[in-house]
Amino acid sequence: MIKNLLCFSLLLILQQSLKAQEHFITYNNEPEKALLNNSQSPSDYLKLALVAELNEAEATKILARTDDHIKQLNWEASADQKTEKRLKQLFQMVHATFLKKYEEKAVFSQLFNTGEYQCVGASILYAYILEYYKIPYQIKETPTHVYVVAYPGSYNILFETTDPTTGYFVPDVKSKTNYVNALVKEKYLDAAYVEKVGVDQAFNEVFYSKTSITLKNSVGLLYYNKALEELNAVKYNEAYSDMAKAAILYPATKHEFLKSEIMGQLAKNFKFEGIKDWEALAYITNGANADENDKKNVEYEFNELIQSKLWKNGQQEKIDEIYAYLNKNLKDSTLKSNIEDNYLSENARYNFAMHKYPEAQTYIEKEIVKNPKNPMPKLMLVDIIAPRFSTQNGSVQNIDQLNQVTTRFPFLVTDPTIRSIYLFNYAAVSYYAFMQNDGPTGDKYMKMMMNELDTYTNHTQKNDMQVALVFAKASEYHYRKQGKQKAMEILNSGLKYEPDNQELLRKIRVFKESKL
Repeated sequence: MIKNLLCFSLLLILQQSLKAQEHFITYNNEPEKALLNNSQSPSDYLKLALVAELNEAEATKILARTDDHIKQLNWEASADQKTEKRLKQLFQMVHATFLKKYEEKAVFSQLFNTGEYQCVGASILYAYILEYYKIPYQIKETPTHVYVVAYPGSYNILFETTDPTTGYFVPDVKSKTNYVNALVKEKYLDAAYVEKVGVDQAFNEVFYSKTSITLKNSVGLLYYNKALEELNAVKYNEAYSDMAKAAILYPATKHEFLKSEIMGQLAKNFKFEGIKDWEALAYITNGANADENDKKNVEYEFNELIQSKLWKNGQQEKIDEIYAYLNKNLKDSTLKSNIEDNYLSENARYNFAMHKYPEAQTYIEKEIVKNPKNPMPKLMLVDIIAPRFSTQNGSVQNIDQLNQVTTRFPFLVTDPTIRSIYLFNYAAVSYYAFMQNDGPTGDKYMKMMMNELDTYTNHTQKNDMQVALVFAKASEYHYRKQGKQKAMEILNSGLKYEPDNQELLRKIRVFKESKL
C-alpha cells in the first residue's frame, strides 16, 4: 500500500457515517455503477475492481483468463501433500503467473496486463483464488500494508505479497522473533511491551489479532489508494468520487474524514444555486472535523441566497427548498436555529414589503413562537393586524378574531395599537346597533367601550369623535325609550371621557330644554 496511507490513516476520528453524495460521484462505466452497490460474489468484486479502470469487455476477458489460470494451478492434484507445502506451491505459482514486479503505485489492472502489482491488489487476487478453492483465509490491514493469512487459527500461513522469495512462511520461533524485532525497530511496537507479553503474543497481536477486512473492503482500499493519488494531484472531483466509492465498499472513519476534507476543497468553487451544493455543504458541516467557521459559512451562504434569490428575484420556492433540506439534514441544533431565524424573519419582511400580508403573518407568527424576545416580528404583526381590523366597518366578527389573536399572542393584549382597534370596533358595533334601534346590543358594546377606556389609557389611534357619537346616539335611543333622565345620564357619562365634545354638550342643552 502506498506510503501516504500511513499519515492519512492516523487522522482517525469518531463520527456517524454519512451517505455518499451521489451528485459528486462519477463512474467509469455503467457496470461499475451497478456492481458498486450490488456485488455479491467474489467474481463480482474482482470485476468491479477491473471495470473501475477498464471497459466491460476488457474486464470480462481478464476475468475469464484469470479463472483459466486458477484452474491450471492444480490445487486438487496436490491433495496428497501436506497443507503447508501445497500452499507454498500455490503461492509460488501465483507469483510466477501473475505477480512479476512489486510497484508501490501500480493500479489493479496492471497486475493482469504487465504483472506490476502492489499489496492491496495482490491480496485481492490471493483472496479470490482462496475463495475459488474454498480455502479459509483472512485479509489483514495495518496502517501501511495489507496481507493474507490462510487457514487462520490453525496453520496461520502468511501470504506476504511484497516478496515472492520469502513472502510465504509458516511462522516459527526464529521468524517471529525477526519480525517482532523489525517492528520494534520501526517503532510500530514498543520494546517494553514486547518484553512484557513475549514475542509470541506480540507477533500474534500484530499479524492475527487485528481486525480482518473482507474482499469487498479490499476493493474499497483500491479506490482509497486511487483517491489519495488524485488528492495529491489536486484532482478534487476525481478524489471525492473515488473516496466516496471507497466508503461504500469499506465504511471507515478515515474514508468519511477524507470525504469531508475533499468536499471542503470542492465547496470553495460552489455557487450554491442548486440543491447538490447545499447537500455538500451540509455534509461538510455535519462532519466531526467541522469547526465554527464551517458553521458560520453555512449561515453566510444561506443569507446570501436569500438576498439574491428572494429579495432580488422573488424565488420563494427556491428558498423554501434549500431551507427544508438544511432544516432536515443539519445536525448542529444551534446552527439549525440560526438558519430558521433568518429564514422566518427574512420571509416575513419580504412578504410584508410585497404587501402579501397573509403570507407574511404566517412567518411572523412562527418567528414569535420560536423567538418571543425578538421585538421586530411583534411590531410587524401589529402592523398587519391594525389595517385589517380598522380600515373597514367594525364588527362582532372583528372582535372575535382579535380575541383569538390576543389569546395566541398575549403580548398583544396591552399593545396600544391593538387596544385602539378594540376601541374602534366596540364603538362601531355599538353605534350601528343604536342606529338600527337594537338597544341591548348597543348597550352591551357601549359598556365594553367604556370598560376599554377605563382599563387602558394609552390608545394610539383613539377617535374622540367616534366615542362621543356612541354616547350621543345612545342618548337618543334611551331618550325615546326611557326619557330625559336616562338620556342625560348617558350624556354625562360621555362627558367624563370627552369633556369638551361639542356634540355631547349640544345634546345636553337640547334635552334640558325638552319638555319630556
